Amino acid sequence: MSAPIEIHSVAEWNATLLAAKAQTPQTPVVAMFYAPWCGPSNEMAPLYLALADQHPHVQFLRVNVADPEATAIGAFFGLDGLPTFIGLHDGIIFDHVQGTNPHGVADMVDELKRTVWKLSPEAEQDKVEGNTAFAARDYKSAIAHYSAAIEKAPRTAVLYSNRAISYLKLSEEDAAKQEHSDSQWNHRHLRASAFHDASFVLELDVRWGKGWYRFAQVMLAVEQDASGEDVAPEHREEGARKARDAVIAALAQAVALTEGRAKTEAEALQRAFLDGV
Repeated sequence: MSAPIEIHSVAEWNATLLAAKAQTPQTPVVAMFYAPWCGPSNEMAPLYLALADQHPHVQFLRVNVADPEATAIGAFFGLDGLPTFIGLHDGIIFDHVQGTNPHGVADMVDELKRTVWKLSPEAEQDKVEGNTAFAARDYKSAIAHYSAAIEKAPRTAVLYSNRAISYLKLSEEDAAKQEHSDSQWNHRHLRASAFHDASFVLELDVRWGKGWYRFAQVMLAVEQDASGEDVAPEHREEGARKARDAVIAALAQAVALTEGRAKTEAEALQRAFLDGV
């Protein structure tokens, strides 16, 4: 689900909404109603394509209201201007944005995702227990609780972010370095798991600054591993360089996308890292 689907008829519209509703978890739907002759529609088209690329787990649709077969869809929603962007949850309108309003559309997509993928009480309890275990430095238990929550809410970025830092913290303990190389608790396996989770956070929510901060933390560890003595000498410099570049880029995004305490922490890590490069 990257490029938006072009809807040409009421039948296609209904089939697409039913398919999104049948997914587990349910897929959020965003539709852009436009016309080829509409200047604002053409102006917003590149942004809409970019949003579809940034949110691969959201179904983006395009409806050309000048198409005779698709006119009825626009009429059903009573459109009074173009372009109009509509977010749908469970087949029902969640919100809409009209005109050339890039920030409004992006914010609507974010809020729609949060609503559709809201944690159930059971998943929230797993998350709370994971946070408690993490605070007590019982990282294995934290991982287990976050994993349980993820099973119930597999599209929630914060759960993967929390599990990523739990994997990372556990990998730094001496016991992890003494585990057999085949063990899931070996420090390299733990860091690989942290990298997987931190990467998936960005796939779920590329505009979440804390996700970029978490990714930078993980890549700092990857940089250390890439420079380790057990890495072939001819690969150390290249591996470390790629990891450093990833850290710099991630921290720049974290600073740009966060506010308050989170921004301060990202800026502090950014300064410390750049001073050491």
